[in-house]
Amino acid sequence: MVGIQKRAAREPATHFGFFADAAFATPAADIFETADHLTIFIDIPGVSPENVDLDFQDDILSIWARKDKIEDSGEFLLHEYDSGDYFRNFCIGFEIDTERARASLGDGVLMIVLPKFTEGSRKVIPVGDE
Repeated sequence: MVGIQKRAAREPATHFGFFADAAFATPAADIFETADHLTIFIDIPGVSPENVDLDFQDDILSIWARKDKIEDSGEFLLHEYDSGDYFRNFCIGFEIDTERARASLGDGVLMIVLPKFTEGSRKVIPVGDE
């Protein structure tokens, strides 16, 4: 996989307040590259879209997610589905068209589509007289 590598370049606890004292899990990921885009699938079961934060800065895609604790008035007989936080960084080795990037969350899988920057996708900003 050319251009992608895992990188823990930033301390996630400094990015969002609710991660300040948390331990992080590294979610499983699949990454597919085509000639015109990169698609990343991240496994984050039990996470709602409002608890996901994506940041793309200096060629690094950072993913933070929080799975809330299950509130139930009963007593657990088995408790393996835990709450907690996810964090993952990826170093992207080529230019991304961030205006066309998109993400969606469904069935516990976060899908991030990062279109590659191509010659035709650059926008020209005309400069006029005052």
